[in-house]
Amino acid sequence: MSVAGHRAKIEAGGALCMVDVRTLDHERTADGATKHHAAKLAEGGLSPAVQSHLARMQKGDALAPPEVMQLTENCTAALVAELQKLVAGKSAAVRAAASRTLAMTATKEGVRAALDAALADDTGALWREVANALTNGACLGAIEALEACADIEKGLTSKDKSVRGACAWIATKLGSKEAIPVLATFVADPDHHVRESAAMCLAEAGNDAGANVLLAICKRERSPMMEANRGADPATRDLVARVTLRERVTACELLGKLHHAAAAPTLTALGKHADPAIAAAAQKALAELTAK
Repeated sequence: MSVAGHRAKIEAGGALCMVDVRTLDHERTADGATKHHAAKLAEGGLSPAVQSHLARMQKGDALAPPEVMQLTENCTAALVAELQKLVAGKSAAVRAAASRTLAMTATKEGVRAALDAALADDTGALWREVANALTNGACLGAIEALEACADIEKGLTSKDKSVRGACAWIATKLGSKEAIPVLATFVADPDHHVRESAAMCLAEAGNDAGANVLLAICKRERSPMMEANRGADPATRDLVARVTLRERVTACELLGKLHHAAAAPTLTALGKHADPAIAAAAQKALAELTAK
């Protein structure tokens, strides 16, 4: 895979295509390793559209998510510099928006500036903006390239729950051992998104603190997302059903990776599931348990 600016060239279905690198979680290399790819600075100055978005941000206007994506596409050094000026301003709302936008560039330069802003902010408000914007694969790649995991670990002691959770998840993804106990506290979170994300991240790191959450994911025929989209159009319901299936398969695979013996009865039952993907994942995971 190659990256130029925010565009990544990938192979899909035997053909090469270009996608926004920020939409990719990771690349699986030939040796089975996981590789994250940061976006790269583009050459040039500020386009009229970018200047318009920056002017609105400076006035305190809230940019819609598609507008922020447009603003941070083809991020240049000039854009990073302008956003840094806004972070240094007096308006708390503008500073928050600019720091979040720097993180969302997913470039080494933008992420470094975002982290510096968060670390220098005594109120902790910028940590909330930055930490929660750094969880995509491209941002992980930027943090890795910066060797800035230690900076992320500084958020593990934040009084803000969302900051602790995001920093613990990011740092665990980057191989931090210090982050694991913090992330483990989130497997009992009342928000199913938070506890499931924490459980899967911990399992990927070889920790079984969220094994019971993974078992629940394996067994459910309907996910909270499916329930929330009951009244959606058929295409959306189909997409959500596929996501739910993928989650169940992944949970089975992670339980096998963990050699979690208590999962054997569930995996045995799922090995006879009508869906071939679930059945195959459960059978493989069960074989890993018995082979230990």
